[in-house]
Amino acid sequence: MALPNIDRYMVPKYMSDLYMSYYGSQSCPPGWLYGPAMRDHYLYVLVMNGRGQYRVRDRDYPIAAGQAFVLFPGELAMYRADDLEPWEYTWFGFNGELVNVFLTQAGIDVDHPVITHLQPDRLHRLFGELFGYEGGDERRDELFYTGCLSSMLAEICRGENRDGRSGERGQGEQYILQARSFIQQHYDKNIQIQDVASYVGLDRSYLSKLFKTRTGISPYEYVMSLRLSKGKQLLQETDLPIEHIALLLGFKDTFHFSSFFKRKAGQAPLHYRQRQWSKE
Repeated sequence: MALPNIDRYMVPKYMSDLYMSYYGSQSCPPGWLYGPAMRDHYLYVLVMNGRGQYRVRDRDYPIAAGQAFVLFPGELAMYRADDLEPWEYTWFGFNGELVNVFLTQAGIDVDHPVITHLQPDRLHRLFGELFGYEGGDERRDELFYTGCLSSMLAEICRGENRDGRSGERGQGEQYILQARSFIQQHYDKNIQIQDVASYVGLDRSYLSKLFKTRTGISPYEYVMSLRLSKGKQLLQETDLPIEHIALLLGFKDTFHFSSFFKRKAGQAPLHYRQRQWSKE
């Protein structure tokens, strides 16, 4: 049975660190071509049936059912359905401040964009839930879409890259998952890299190097990215005083929070809040 042609869009409003923008499915005619084109966000494409070819950075990747590929922001790419066995695929567009952290951790980047799913039925089920969802309430809808995206990314990160890199990364990924989990639970406290290393059970310097290699940022930078993301959310969605937000995020006073926020966001917290509220 051919996949239905579905193309649905949503406008994320509350989530900034991880959000889904649109999703759909398509049964392609023989030789159907997309691109060359460039996007300002990530796109995940899962092949359900048939086959085709994906091209990025002058390299061609043959793709078959059970495999997927990722398009990256700012990268010129194209993909084409096979002439004899044209593919049917599903997709979703996504973005956010944490996307690169998750994909890098899983070994997925523009030079390694193909994932082979050993259990694609898990993703088929998640796409089924996505296509069957009937929205209507803005906040509830965004929570659903973000939750669905998180589940899908968890499955994507379980996949195996074509070059086998994921097998080599198993133990290291486990350490990074534990470190990230610890940081996510305690980023609002005065945690040090030694605290994270002790929790994971690794030497401090080794963990720092491993974390930077796998995620592209240091543990400290990860802590601060979480604080910035949460700070933006609190400024936009609450009327808490700036000094209260500073304390909730683990800053010792308003001055340190304001200085950090202005350096990273390009404007003072109060100005950021006023601009966000004026858009609503």
